Amino acid sequence: MKRTYALLTAAICFCVFLSSCGAKTDSAFNQSSSSVAMTEESFDADTGMPSEGGLIAENTSEESENLSGEDLLQSQKIIRNFDYQIETLEFEDAVAKLEQLCEEWGGYIESSSVSGSGIRQVSSRYADYTLRIPQQSVEKMESGMSSVGTITYQDTSLQNITTAYYDVESRLKSLRTQEERLLALLEKSGSLSEIIELENALAQVTYEIESYTSTLKQYDNLVDFSTVTVHLREVLEYSDPKVEPKNLGERIAYQFTSSLKGIGTFFEGLLVFLAGNSPVLILIALVIVGIVWIWKKRRRSLKVPKDKETLKTDSSEEEK
Repeated sequence: MKRTYALLTAAICFCVFLSSCGAKTDSAFNQSSSSVAMTEESFDADTGMPSEGGLIAENTSEESENLSGEDLLQSQKIIRNFDYQIETLEFEDAVAKLEQLCEEWGGYIESSSVSGSGIRQVSSRYADYTLRIPQQSVEKMESGMSSVGTITYQDTSLQNITTAYYDVESRLKSLRTQEERLLALLEKSGSLSEIIELENALAQVTYEIESYTSTLKQYDNLVDFSTVTVHLREVLEYSDPKVEPKNLGERIAYQFTSSLKGIGTFFEGLLVFLAGNSPVLILIALVIVGIVWIWKKRRRSLKVPKDKETLKTDSSEEEK
């Protein structure tokens, strides 16, 4: 009986051993098949050239392996945008200072516009500037912008385009490889149909290379030069920094002060309007006085005959 149990146990262990070996063999076979399939998918069946997915994946993996630590940090492609709102009492000096600083920082003015005729004449002046500042001068720009005027608002935004950048770069390498192979096939081709087909494919690849090259140059420009937007405004006095009231007393005091400032601003504007337009207002007043005087005089002239007719009627009635 014990011998039977021993034989049965040995048979079960042998079956388990065979099944595990079979599973390993199937796994190895599946891995080998998948690697072959990936290799086949990496090449175009018609032209024998690497396909887009295979080559891009290969290049991306190679780049990620080569980049590590500080190299990986330096390889990051980040677009930096800055936005400033600045007030100034001396508009011309502030504009000249901003343009001078832009030149000192090694940047250039991408666009600019100035509006208004002057706060001491009719309206305050505004200037909008879009500056492109190189990355190595960004810290100088952030510390030197306050010399233009009083900064009332500033904002910084970052956009990481590392993945998109290297995807375009890998795609560009793939297309250039295709271009070289198409040129080699074009030299060896003999029939007219093959030449036309290869030239069409080459034209499409060339077009995509130009498109991706333009995109890459645009990325490089946005990464190498930060975009700085400056809104410059002329004022008679600088705005008070806004402090949010915390309790009820501060809210009441803040609202009361705001109301007084609003009333003062209204009467100040009214005084400026009356004083500035006094010649026109005096002329309008004289015209209105003249019209009223003529109307009253005419009314009196019409009233006198009516009174005389009334007197005549009354006297005739008395005589009768």
